[in-house]
Amino acid sequence: MIAALLLASATSFDPWLIFDRSPAREHSSETIEVGTLHDDEDFSYEFRRTVRNEHGEVVYWTDTRRCPQALDVLISAEKLESPAVSIPFLLGKDLIVTADGTGYHLKADAQYPEHGLGTIEFNSNSGTPLAQWVDDSLARLEPCWKANRMSR
Repeated sequence: MIAALLLASATSFDPWLIFDRSPAREHSSETIEVGTLHDDEDFSYEFRRTVRNEHGEVVYWTDTRRCPQALDVLISAEKLESPAVSIPFLLGKDLIVTADGTGYHLKADAQYPEHGLGTIEFNSNSGTPLAQWVDDSLARLEPCWKANRMSR
């Protein structure tokens, strides 16, 4: 039983940052999940990429040991401009609806300065800071993906 618990903890993946890109007309999506990778000698971050399309799903892996630019993705995530609350029609605002394009999504652990932890989650379409960050992050990570997960 102890061996099973050790194996489970060594192979588990508990992401605390998830972002994705889903082009509406392509019927595909790309999701990146980021978790923390611990071992006795080092601390790093592990990335899992899941690509879904009409043919199925393929998973790729990388981490900040194999891909130094992955750390730049995380640093830029902390600087990402988040949207503000918008109440339709309040104070003369219009309701804006977008039916196609590319959908972007982010969900992450978050905190207010000097307060407890929480979660932040938001969606957008093309032409937003989130869209730019996701597209830039995917481009930075592109050369790093491997079919196999780094051994622990």
